Amino acid sequence: MAQTKLSPKQERFVQEFLVCLNSAEAARRAGYSGDAHALAVTGSRNLQIPKIATIVRKKQDEFAAGLDLNVQYVLHRLKGAVDQYIDIPEHAQHGLRALEDIAKYLGMFVEKREIVGEVKLSRVEIVKDYGDTQVIDGIAKVVEDGNSTPN
Repeated sequence: MAQTKLSPKQERFVQEFLVCLNSAEAARRAGYSGDAHALAVTGSRNLQIPKIATIVRKKQDEFAAGLDLNVQYVLHRLKGAVDQYIDIPEHAQHGLRALEDIAKYLGMFVEKREIVGEVKLSRVEIVKDYGDTQVIDGIAKVVEDGNSTPN
């Protein structure tokens, strides 16, 4: 069943995320508990909840509209910084940074990070998140004690 209303903690998460734009920090400020990794996971999961994602996107759009900002304006200003600074040795880093931001927006660079660690989930948590399945994403078989074994 789709969730129609946010819990008070989720509402607080949205408010805090809009202030700091850091999902782990927003989770901490909203009252979620756990270490840094657990808060990062909670924050990331919250941002994947359709209702939360929609509210965050809507609020960010409202903020941008209030500032009379749009993608075209920002890219135009970044291009201006590239044109102004790129060929001046003592200021080239500013032009290069602006150029990098434009390239990232255009999808020319994909940042990849490998996260190494272990997350322990009980069978109850897995069933709650993924349904009662034997195979999750075709990679691991869930066994009764909550451990995963390779296929």
